[in-house]
Parts: sequence; C-alpha cells; structure tokens
Amino acid sequence: MNDFNDQLARDAAHIFLSDDDFAEWITAEPWQEAPVRIKALIDRDPASSIEGLKGSANYQHEVRIARSDCDGLVGIDVGKTVLKYPLRVGDAQCAKFLVMKVLGPEDQGMWKLAVRQS
Repeated sequence: MNDFNDQLARDAAHIFLSDDDFAEWITAEPWQEAPVRIKALIDRDPASSIEGLKGSANYQHEVRIARSDCDGLVGIDVGKTVLKYPLRVGDAQCAKFLVMKVLGPEDQGMWKLAVRQS
C-alpha cells in the first residue's frame, strides 16, 4: 500500500471504529474459526436489497468492520460468516446475522457487509 492507503486503513480502525463515538462491540464467527470480539459500525436501516435478486436476497443491516488480522477480519466467507449483536440498540440479547454479500466498492481498510438475521 502507499502512504495514503495506509493512513485510510489506520483511520478506519482507530477513528471510525472507535467505541467512544460510533462503533459497538459484536462477536464475529468466521467459518470454521474461533469467535472473536470486534468493533463494528451497524446501519440498522439501510436501503436493503441486492440488485437482481428477490426474496431472501433482501438484507436487514449493513455492517462495517476493520479488514485487519488484529482488530477485524482478514477474510469473509459469504453465506458462512456469522455476526452476533443486538437486533436493536439497547437490547440485552444478541441475535445472529449471516453475511449475505460483501458490498462494494470496498473502502480502504474496511469491509462493508450486507447481513440478514439467521
């Protein structure tokens, strides 16, 4: 990466995903790997459809997480990676959400994921 891209990746992990302001803690369960606690930005009211697909192709939330091996995930297995967080802000119970699609274009240093409750 170049200096600009390196700075964007650092900003993604340390500014946008700061739990002081925007981010909330979630549990990510990568396919066939141990669960990890990471910070995420969750849009609970997105446009919510994947062009060209019907029915179950509609998703509930957009989730942004760091693309990193130390404070995010390096890879996403679409249809297999599960994220756990409250359905609504303030809920005590966590719900499970399946990653349906990696939305693009990908931001430097962040994954933008379309998820649906499983």
